[in-house]
Amino acid sequence: MLQRQTAHPTNTLQLANIFQGSDSTFDLSTGNTYPAMTMPWGMTCWSAQTRQGKWFYHHHDPKFQGLRATHQPSPWIGDYGQMVLMPITGKPCISAEKRSSTYQWDMQQTGPGGGAVRMQRYGIDMQWAVTQHGCATAMHYRYDKQPGMILELPEGTGQISIQPQHRRIHCTTHANHGGVLPNFACHYVIQFDCPIKSFGTGSTEQCVMTQRSHSGDNITAYVQFEPNVASTVTARIASSFISPQQAMLNLDRELAGQTLEQIRTQADACWQKLFDHIDIQTQDTTIRRTFYTALYRCLLFPRGLHEVDEHGKLHHYSPYDDKVHPGLLYTDQGFWDVHRTLYPLLSVVYPQVYSQLLQGWLNAYREGGWLPKWASPGYRNAMCGSHAEAVFADAIVKGTADIDHELAYQAIVQSATQVGDDAGTYGRNGIADYLKLGYVPQDRVHHGVSETLDFAYCDYTISQAARALGKHDDAQRFAQRAQNYRNLFDAKTGYFRGKNADGSWVEPFDPYDWGGSYCEGCANHYLWAVPHDPQGLAELLGGNDILVERMQAMLLDDPRFNIGGYDYEIHEMTEMACVPFGQYAHCNQPVHHMLYLMAHAGAPEKTNAWVRRVLTELYTPDSLPGDEDNGEMSAWYVLSALGLYPTCLASGQYTLSLPLVEKATFITGPSNVVRLHNKHSAIHEVSGQLHVNGKPHPSITLDHSQLMKGCDLVYTSHQPAIKTIP
Repeated sequence: MLQRQTAHPTNTLQLANIFQGSDSTFDLSTGNTYPAMTMPWGMTCWSAQTRQGKWFYHHHDPKFQGLRATHQPSPWIGDYGQMVLMPITGKPCISAEKRSSTYQWDMQQTGPGGGAVRMQRYGIDMQWAVTQHGCATAMHYRYDKQPGMILELPEGTGQISIQPQHRRIHCTTHANHGGVLPNFACHYVIQFDCPIKSFGTGSTEQCVMTQRSHSGDNITAYVQFEPNVASTVTARIASSFISPQQAMLNLDRELAGQTLEQIRTQADACWQKLFDHIDIQTQDTTIRRTFYTALYRCLLFPRGLHEVDEHGKLHHYSPYDDKVHPGLLYTDQGFWDVHRTLYPLLSVVYPQVYSQLLQGWLNAYREGGWLPKWASPGYRNAMCGSHAEAVFADAIVKGTADIDHELAYQAIVQSATQVGDDAGTYGRNGIADYLKLGYVPQDRVHHGVSETLDFAYCDYTISQAARALGKHDDAQRFAQRAQNYRNLFDAKTGYFRGKNADGSWVEPFDPYDWGGSYCEGCANHYLWAVPHDPQGLAELLGGNDILVERMQAMLLDDPRFNIGGYDYEIHEMTEMACVPFGQYAHCNQPVHHMLYLMAHAGAPEKTNAWVRRVLTELYTPDSLPGDEDNGEMSAWYVLSALGLYPTCLASGQYTLSLPLVEKATFITGPSNVVRLHNKHSAIHEVSGQLHVNGKPHPSITLDHSQLMKGCDLVYTSHQPAIKTIP
């Protein structure tokens, strides 16, 4: 972390709403999040559980099933290494539904660093505070009725061992939804400060009393405490992906000898230190709450998998080769999502952390032989493209410190040129056809249009990285490949369309058909998937004016859709149809750069108008317009609210728009600060003149290098406010 002044020392942590987006379902996402209480980029998250399954927390559920240790990045990916703790009184009811209790949150004590609930059924107040690899919880039993606790290892095989003489439980779970190798396991140690009176282990339906250990699927343990010793029992819990011994080491280092209050104070201080890197000023309290809630989400993922050994050195279990290695490792992100906004944001505001994250991903490459496309905890087959290429190309162009640029370049060129695995967990799907035909044929590879456009974009980013490293032949080769998007443009219909291997168009064609050639979208959305060449796209459409007209028409169209290649109405269709933005599906990533293309086409006032509508109408402190996706949806808000958007990675530039806030200060280096002053942030103002360091800045872009040196950005009005949104 940066050791210097803060942007503005205020208690902004209390503005973050950890429950945002947690009332989602399979059919409709308002974020598909859960209230993740953890350290920034922490290894284990802690959340209330109110139901079973992948949507294990819903904010409006009335009953509490326990405190869950979770590593779930998304309900679509699933959890791994999970465990649930539930304090109870009286005769134990083991199953999640039977043991559940009506509950209430103590909102004053609940935030990123911990939480507190009251369970009416049992008369128990439960508080917890988090560390990097663990948690401390205090269970206050208000009634003298056999105080106890249930431990559950839901899903998968596991082992539990109770050591009453040490007031301790050891357990191991192998639960996962993929992306693991044979030695994968998550180990927990739970240390109580109160004598254990009785105990048992067994299944989720029944515990065998006096049985100290048990192994199998879906197993549980029950401990009862001495009721007359204390009304409050404290449990200190640590986790490890390396070994039970490492879990004990994590407990001793992070939790032993400290009170819950001390642990919580340390967690909150860590979060606040990161929040202090950005200070915004606005009279709109909703904007402030939404902004800092978004910033909280930006600092959760990727998940750090590294731990500290007995010598104080970092090491990690690798899900890529099933071994333990020194150094950093991160997981639980899909680059299809997060390359767009999260990594560019981190590169500006948290450059040292950004470098550490990239070091961790390079370790994944060293250990597995390929950069992951989706990691959780190891290689997963999800989404299109291979956008780790864009992330590392961007880092090379920016001259990011402390990463091996040559190794990073080797990794992204391999991903862009060599055939990956048959399962599609790494490498580019259809790369052989892409290299031969200049596109991915739909009759051989699903989502051929999406794959082709993503490949062309990543090829551009690699060409920029090659140029930065002086590899001129590679730069030319990948720059030519970046034009492959043109091979799928159908001038007759005016859309990018799927092609078969023989060169014929995929028929029938309807721009409102989702799926098939298009991943989680339709031709209306993928028309704009050329962030690296907006002028080339404008030429295909007939010029800048036509580009703007087509985009305006799309934004004002009916939000209609055909389920197309899907068997049912997927949640992204529903979310698009629920808001008044026509075919603009901000609920999903493919269109996130789209509005900024109007600025590149000579209509920045339209970019400003529509971006402001998205910021103020689709984001609130309580909900999001679609899946949050490990920081991507939130980073879009943070960057757009500041008026800086990374339309194209590896370009070294940000597209400018009118900031949502009146003032902002953010730190970009040890002594470098960006100060932003928007002198006309009225909600309908859509045009302004930017001065950078006191000089007029007519360009619609700003260089990354300028931000990193620190600068003053001042927006002033140069024409009357436009009162209507086009």
